[in-house]
Amino acid sequence: MPTVRPPRGATTRMLSAAAAASILLGASLAIVPSASADESSHSPKANQHLVGQPTDLTTWVGDGSSATGSALAQGSCDVNGDGYSDAVVGAWFWDKAPLNNVGAVYVLFGNAEVQGAELNTTDLEGIHVARVDGPSRANTSIGFSVGCFGDVNGDGYDDFGISHYSDQVTYVVFGAKDFTGFAIDYLGDRGFLVKGNASSGNVGYSMSRVGDLNSDGLDDMAITEVAANYNNRARSGRVWIVAGQRGIEDINLVAPLDGQIIMTIDGAAPQERLGVSTMAGDVNGDGISDILLGSYLATPHGVAVAATGAAYVVFGGARGAIDTANLGENGFLILGPPRQRDRLGVSVAAAGDVNGDGLADLLIGADGVANATTGPRSGGAAIVYGSASTQPVYTDPTRVDAAVYTCGEDIVVSSGNCAGQEKPRGYWINGAANQDSAGYSVSGLDDVNGDGIPDAIIGAYGYDPLSPDTGTPLSGAGGAWVVFGKQSTETVELVEIPLAGAVPDASVDSNGKLAGYRLDGHAAGDRFGRQVAGIGDMDGNGVNDVVIGGDLGIRNTLQQSGEVTLALMGARAVTASLAANASAVENGAPVTLTTDVVAATTRGSAFGGTVTFFRDGTAVDGCDALPLDLSGAPFSASIDCVDSDTSAAGAHTYTARFDSADALWADATSGEVAVTVGEGAVQPTPTVTPTQPGNSATATPPRGGANGGNASSTSGTGGLALTGAEPHGALFIAVLLFGGVALVSVRRLSALILTGTGARRTSTATSRISQTPLSEDNE
Repeated sequence: MPTVRPPRGATTRMLSAAAAASILLGASLAIVPSASADESSHSPKANQHLVGQPTDLTTWVGDGSSATGSALAQGSCDVNGDGYSDAVVGAWFWDKAPLNNVGAVYVLFGNAEVQGAELNTTDLEGIHVARVDGPSRANTSIGFSVGCFGDVNGDGYDDFGISHYSDQVTYVVFGAKDFTGFAIDYLGDRGFLVKGNASSGNVGYSMSRVGDLNSDGLDDMAITEVAANYNNRARSGRVWIVAGQRGIEDINLVAPLDGQIIMTIDGAAPQERLGVSTMAGDVNGDGISDILLGSYLATPHGVAVAATGAAYVVFGGARGAIDTANLGENGFLILGPPRQRDRLGVSVAAAGDVNGDGLADLLIGADGVANATTGPRSGGAAIVYGSASTQPVYTDPTRVDAAVYTCGEDIVVSSGNCAGQEKPRGYWINGAANQDSAGYSVSGLDDVNGDGIPDAIIGAYGYDPLSPDTGTPLSGAGGAWVVFGKQSTETVELVEIPLAGAVPDASVDSNGKLAGYRLDGHAAGDRFGRQVAGIGDMDGNGVNDVVIGGDLGIRNTLQQSGEVTLALMGARAVTASLAANASAVENGAPVTLTTDVVAATTRGSAFGGTVTFFRDGTAVDGCDALPLDLSGAPFSASIDCVDSDTSAAGAHTYTARFDSADALWADATSGEVAVTVGEGAVQPTPTVTPTQPGNSATATPPRGGANGGNASSTSGTGGLALTGAEPHGALFIAVLLFGGVALVSVRRLSALILTGTGARRTSTATSRISQTPLSEDNE
């Protein structure tokens, strides 16, 4: 009978009582875990219908008046190199008494028990947080923008940038194993500055990683100067592609040294304000990562069509000075809708390969501005498929057939009228309601729902969710939608996508697939969804997570403190280990196996499942789907299995698999354990019959023995034929007779047997015979 007990030596860190900021949605949330190493079918799991949703939400609350969450770094960023992704968060209104609006940036360190907390504490290290303070003067407001650059200086740690655009400066801060907070006045050897001068146009308005474009082994940086004046175009904007460097010398954009600037990308027209950028992946299939840029005030349909917005793809192989007004073969243009004030390009993100053609696709936000002239605007976003074509891409949310399209290669237009030759090039995502500002922030996600298609998150900080207590709207509480990727091109309507945890009915696409889910802000004025970011894996369960900023939230009487919510994606991690009682056993001896199943986190409630033990990929007899309950922190238990069928000689591999009964918790497969089973000994058993003129012996090798061998004794030799399901043989050996008395007192029998694996085994047995008179019948 299997036994269950607490695992030997298992330890799991408990949650700190100070981590009071943790929250959970009202319903259980789950993501379908990845398939286990064994491909056999599993039983259906509880909560399976909540596919793709976070298992936990946990929140950091900012200092009063800090606007924490006003900026978030996109993508994975392991600042201290511990294998967990970290979140880099801007708080540009942070005060350093008596100085107001100094600004600060927090690094929220990932760990297996990552947990939100209040940042209004003097013990930031105790809650796994580091803070970089702004300069010692008021109204510097650093942290309006932050970005993770990757490893800029080649030391193995991810580095990040901090905006101080009012001073025309971006601070590049190096990661380190023991990263601690500091005041930016004392940057010293912890980084360097990328700076303009007094005439520059907001250097550092935004920033992003672009990878290693110059192939020198160091990651490079994109830094935006949103109000730059170049090419006789006032406030057209510029994006600087700055090379990584191993040293700490400041980089002067006004007079850069050779090799410091890889590329400049200029806005196409006056007042366009080319302002945001990101690494897009390989959009055109040339093997080089490309750059996506946004210009939310662009007027590609003419200045009379205000704030249409635009986005640009610049191919990564381009170099030197790039003018988006004349991209030529260096990229292509994506035009905002021709109806005014959609502001396409207010945010940009890599979308992954949504349509499965092997090319990187694009996610572009369009938050929209409503007024009396243009009418309502809910905001939205466009998914644009990658292509090697340099033809412009058009967007028009009013189209019912294809809202994102391009014209045929032989059609040259600027209005988007393709004369009936429109070709779908993606799809549009419509905001839920007027003035939601959906798309002000966007981020591409991994495939969170397990259908093989990458997904996206759309922030809508102006959304008014309903209070779960009163049912009344919470004005400006905000929301964020996780939109599941799809390969059809019909428009997605956010208004049809339900709150996380709800049983969906209308939120399906034309193929009947779920369209996504919504997360809501807590209270009126929170502006939850002002920033959203897909980041790396903060809790180490193998699935990348999501952070959402609500920069004006009021918590614990702290006005405009802001907050950052971490949505932990993927099933909570579980580990399974396996041990055997011996690495080698005799043939036929049992093997005792023990599996320890331990949850990697104390977060959540008790759960259970089954454990199956495998020998060489086949379930061990009697050890298939053994029930196991993990009840109570630290959620761990052990179970034993005895494998009694060890007749097959040689090396065997054992594994154990835990199948969780709840999709909130992951399955787990142990590592392999090798056990060698011996060949076994031949056991000839001589028998002596004194009243007969001879004696006999039998020999039985291990099951699976081959077809025989030979035997000998002090009185004779002969062959042994081993036959049957339990192979054995018998040999008759003569007994010497003297005067009617059996004088033989000892018989030693040796048998040499060829076993099933080809090994030779010899065994010897002895039998004693007393001197016994023969009966008259035998004389």
